[in-house]
Amino acid sequence: MSRRTYLKLTGGAGAVGLTGVAGCLGENTTTITPGTAPGFPPFEMREDGELIGFDIDLLEAVVAETDYELGEWATFEFDSLIPALTQNEEIDVIAAAMTITEDRQETIAFSDPYWESDQAILVREGGDFQPGAWADFEGVRVGAQSGTTGADQVQSNLVDPGIIADEDYSTYDSYVFAVEDLVNENVEA
Repeated sequence: MSRRTYLKLTGGAGAVGLTGVAGCLGENTTTITPGTAPGFPPFEMREDGELIGFDIDLLEAVVAETDYELGEWATFEFDSLIPALTQNEEIDVIAAAMTITEDRQETIAFSDPYWESDQAILVREGGDFQPGAWADFEGVRVGAQSGTTGADQVQSNLVDPGIIADEDYSTYDSYVFAVEDLVNENVEA
């Protein structure tokens, strides 16, 4: 399947989300201000200072099929995206590989999902730490990107039950920083 055909097919999912956005925009508004959190390849990232990635391409393709124009992209840390949309009204739409959760659905409307994935635990290749159960994390340093469902999993399955101490749990503004700390052996997972 060509990239163009794929974007047309998946663009319908994004169009559902834009329908909700259109209802929130002023009557004379023709420009949609998008927001994202670069740092989650291949969905959204910076290359040579330019925003690129699947979510960027998808939103641009969907908006091109409407009577709206896409304004300048605003970038935020991941956990600041929803407040930028709902509280500060800095953006009109989020394009950021955001997992649909019940809590988030109470605050924002989502398009139909275009990607499904499970949570994964990253460990260093060839390293000694190879967890098979939550209990294996006892005394281990762990990191996660703040504001994500991965961070929620760490909190509810490791920190809250006391398997790891608060001081052994690091959160990061970006997925890239979390992986960097793993590679640099500052965390084990």
